[in-house]
Amino acid sequence: MSDRVPNCLLEAMERQDWFKYVIDTPFMVEHFGTHLVKINAGLFSRSYPMIAEKYGADQELDLEIEFRMPRVSFGTTTRDMIYTSTLKLGMKLKDNLNYILYDEIDIYAEGDMSID
Repeated sequence: MSDRVPNCLLEAMERQDWFKYVIDTPFMVEHFGTHLVKINAGLFSRSYPMIAEKYGADQELDLEIEFRMPRVSFGTTTRDMIYTSTLKLGMKLKDNLNYILYDEIDIYAEGDMSID
């Protein structure tokens, strides 16, 4: 089975920003219908306490999540399928252009699949 078609589809979707999200409190209300999850510094106070200390727990944040170069390959190892991508994570103060937190994570997953 060729991996060319799904990779072309993933590349086209990436060019159209299908894998790029900016998550803030209005996003949570619009997409999940909840006002209970506020995207602010208090939400991340356990994992990043310095952000809440420096800016205050009520400081609204914008989270940027982007999957870059998602690719699949079939039958190149002992597993049937391999998925690779780079996940970019960024955190900014609401309506600010400067990152207060930025990281890139390389994702690698492999597994077996079957088409019946």
